Amino acid sequence: MSDLKSLKKQLTVLKKNHYELDRTILHLTAQKFDIEAKKNPHELNMIRDLKKRKLTIRDQIFNIEKQIKNLNC
Repeated sequence: MSDLKSLKKQLTVLKKNHYELDRTILHLTAQKFDIEAKKNPHELNMIRDLKKRKLTIRDQIFNIEKQIKNLNC
């Protein structure tokens, strides 16, 4: 049962991180409409990297949810 508890704890942390990344990306993309932000390739690269990290976390969430489902069966 400790595996289940550990997985749920990991899931909670990942969901929080996913949410925080989502908010950060939304904030940065809203700023992207500013002319100076469009000229800054560093900011565009940062947004791209954050989106990749968000997708990686989403995959981890999916895998943990699948593990939890298998443990409950």
